[in-house]
Amino acid sequence: MEVLGKYILSVTSAAIVYSTLQSLLVKNSSSAILLRSIGGLFLTFTVLAPIAELDFDAISDTPWNYSVQG
Repeated sequence: MEVLGKYILSVTSAAIVYSTLQSLLVKNSSSAILLRSIGGLFLTFTVLAPIAELDFDAISDTPWNYSVQG
């Protein structure tokens, strides 16, 4: 559960930083358009990077480890 908490905290922190930077810029300026593009990539990477590092074999074996008594 600790891993899930860290994941949620990192995604939330990235979203807060991105929205704060976006609110400081003029809406239709070229720097705002660039920030939206880079920020979207940053948020996508923040969300997907931990998922790409998962060990799916270990996750699929987990229920069997708890159900076997011995």
